[in-house]
Amino acid sequence: MFHHLATGTTEHGPRWHSNTPLSHERDVIMTPFRHPVLCASLLMLTLGACAGSPYDVPARQCDLSQHQALVGRNIGEVHLPPNLRKREVHNQGVMTRDYNPARLTMFLDAKGWIARVECS
Repeated sequence: MFHHLATGTTEHGPRWHSNTPLSHERDVIMTPFRHPVLCASLLMLTLGACAGSPYDVPARQCDLSQHQALVGRNIGEVHLPPNLRKREVHNQGVMTRDYNPARLTMFLDAKGWIARVECS
């Protein structure tokens, strides 16, 4: 069991000494953040992830270059903007023939996995 005592401060925070001798018998300086740049980068990545779009694909109209990423995912796990025109065509399903290039059409297999997407 190691017991540490604070014995002053340094530019990096409190200076800690162990009352248990170390094999190399030198002072141990414990600092919570040894690499402030690394800590700042980690904080920005964490906050950036929170500030992102809540949708898997944020496009508000069909864009195959973006929506192609949905292929292979289960429809129950996909979150799309509510104002995106979309339709799901199930295995052996029926669909209308009207053409709308802004509408995302997702073709699903029998288990709800997206097999193909089209703008139609």
